[in-house]
Order: sequence, then structure tokens, then C-alpha cells
Amino acid sequence: MKNRFLKEYFNFSRREINGLIILGIILVIILSLRIIENNYKSRKRYDFSKFENEIDEFINFQTTNFEDAELFYFDPNTASTDELIKLGFSPRIINEIIAFRNAGRKFYKPEDLLKIKSLKEQDFEIIKEYIVIEKKKNYYSNNFYRNKPRYSKKYSRFDFDPNTADKETLLKLGFKSWQADNIIKYRNKGGKFIKPEDLYKIYGLDSVFVGELLEYIKFENNTHSENAVNYQSSNLMIEINSTDAETLQQIKGIGPVYANRIIKYRDKLGGFVNIEQLKEIYGINDELFEQLKIHIIINPDLIHKININTADYKTLISHPYIDEKHTKIILNFREFAGKINSFDELLKQKAIEKEFYEKLLPYISVE
Repeated sequence: MKNRFLKEYFNFSRREINGLIILGIILVIILSLRIIENNYKSRKRYDFSKFENEIDEFINFQTTNFEDAELFYFDPNTASTDELIKLGFSPRIINEIIAFRNAGRKFYKPEDLLKIKSLKEQDFEIIKEYIVIEKKKNYYSNNFYRNKPRYSKKYSRFDFDPNTADKETLLKLGFKSWQADNIIKYRNKGGKFIKPEDLYKIYGLDSVFVGELLEYIKFENNTHSENAVNYQSSNLMIEINSTDAETLQQIKGIGPVYANRIIKYRDKLGGFVNIEQLKEIYGINDELFEQLKIHIIINPDLIHKININTADYKTLISHPYIDEKHTKIILNFREFAGKINSFDELLKQKAIEKEFYEKLLPYISVE
């Protein structure tokens, strides 16, 4: 009975058996392909660098940078794009300020800058004291003034020392209030006028106006002229990797602004390895470089190096010579190799270019 039951339900012809075999093979192939595909997808590494770049650009577009900027007095109604960039405004805020002005609108008081929607209140507090808005008198508001001749104001001319003159004295000479403030701010930061032509250094001064005043600049004592001689002394030698900003100001042409820039760039680099690197600093032109190089010596033993086996993303990308692309290359190579035994490995594996390798080599260690 049992045999009859099995034969009735499980008795297949040869043709049916062949069909079942082929169907089984097809099912096995399909399942195998799905397993392979799933394993491939799980191991595939997606490159999000394009999106990261876009995110970084978006963040930079909106981020102010007042901390590293050199703040100075400015009028938001007339400041140029370059001046706003130097002040540390983000590109987004600058675009909104320009659009605000192009629409025929004006800033009448410092607080009006808060009409720029992208400017945060805490950022406004940082730059508020540097906002100086020129108030223009309307001499033609009625027929009386329209027909009345306009006379230019005559200012006094007398000898003065820009290193000691107070605001009232500067105003009598013809300086505008915010220009006098810029001079006093320059002095308060340690800046000194060594020779009359140094007055041209002050932001916002008209060159013709300064030229008219040069003959009236008289230094009250000889300390400034003595300093000028000391600056030019060939005996003055400064080790750049260990010095401070105050010492650098002994070099002719180096005020507090340039001295702080040099120190800040040195610290970001980890130290200077050759004198030519000074040209990489914003504002160091050929003339100033020539003044610097005769007084600078370099001790390469003081270089602070980055251990690429332990450094994180932030540490690497903060170095002036390492961009985002090379930061990711170093981190990915380290992850792949487990440990980088020599910086040469990246060059031999063609992970980095020879130019980048030679430029960064003095600043890299592997232990």
C-alpha cells in the first residue's frame, strides 16, 4: 500500500526529472548572485569627499573670522569688499552688505549693521567699536543754503609729534575723528612713528593730506631717531624660531601687526626651515623681506614636528601646507598600513606628490 502511494505521487518521467534539475540549478545561481551582491555592497566604501567639500565651502561662506583678522575703523557705507574681507566678515555677510548698499540704503548708526540678517549679535559686539559712520551735513536743505557760498574749513598747521599728540591736537591739524582714533589705537598696540613718512602706515589717511603734514612732524626727543639707527644696525640678529613679537619689532619696518603675523604663521608651521618662507606671510613684500633677511637666523633644531601616526584630522589640516585632500590621504594610508614607518612610504606608493613630500618633510615624524 505504501509503495503504491509513493509511486502514485513521486513517480516522475525522465523529462520531468531533467526539468527539476535545471530549475534547481537556476535557483542556486540566483541565490548565489544575491549573496555575492550583498557582500559587495556591504564592503563597498563610498566616497563622501565631494559632499564634505561642499559642506566645508558652505560653512566657510557663512563663518566670520574676527579672531584672526586685524580689526580697524571702517565705514560700512563705503568700505570695499577687500576691506570687509580683511576685517573678517564672511562672504555671505559681505554680499548682504553690498546688496544693502546697492539698493540705495544706508547705515546711519553702528546698530544699523544688525539689519544684515546673517550678522549675529555676538559678532556685532566684537566689531561695534570699530564702526565709524561719516555724517554728511546737508548744506543745501533750503534756498538760504542753496544760494549761500560754501567755504572750506581751514585747519591749523603747527609742529607735532605723532607719537604723543592727543586726539584734540590731531583734530586741530585736520584729522577726522576716526582717523585720530586709528593713530591712537596704533600707538596703544605698541606702534611707533620712527620717521615722518611712517604716518602713511595709518589706515584711511589721504596721501595728499599726509604729504602736507610731513614738514610739521617733529619728534620731541631723540629716542625715535636712535631706534631708527638701531633698526638699521647690521649687528642685530634674531633667531626666528624662538623669538617673540616684541623682539621682532626691533627690525626696521616691522610693527606689531607684522610681528604678530610672523609669530602666528611660525606657530602654525611648527617653525621656519628657510628664510624664503617669510614671503608666504600676507603683506611681506620684497622690500620688507630684504629688511628681514639680514637680521634673521634660523635654528632648524627647534622645529615642532607632527607625528603622522597619532595626529588627528584637525591637527593635520591645521598645518598651512596640508590641505583636505592630503589630510585624507595620510589618514587613509595609515588606516590601511596600520602604521607608517617612514614618510617615504607615501611617496613610493605614489600616494603623494614629490613636491608635497619635499615641502612637508621637515615637519613630519613617525614616532
